[in-house]
Amino acid sequence: MKISVEEKIQRRERILNVLAQSGGLTEAELTAQTGLERRTLNNHLRWLQQAGQVRKDGLVWYARHSKAIRIIDQIIDLLNQLKDEL
Repeated sequence: MKISVEEKIQRRERILNVLAQSGGLTEAELTAQTGLERRTLNNHLRWLQQAGQVRKDGLVWYARHSKAIRIIDQIIDLLNQLKDEL
């Protein structure tokens, strides 16, 4: 099932918020707190990691705080969606 760009952004924001509030969580803990399936969560974490928004130390994931980076990523996602619609 393909989800919208807006839904992807919302999921990533939720992951970042949970990580920021907790100070760091394992994937199992994140799965429980976000309600996302483990595989889906892992895909978003990898995307966020490549974007420099999260980091992993051992089994624990941590948020990197940069609102500017998140805004830029949202713009890129929206531009990609526009490109797909043209």
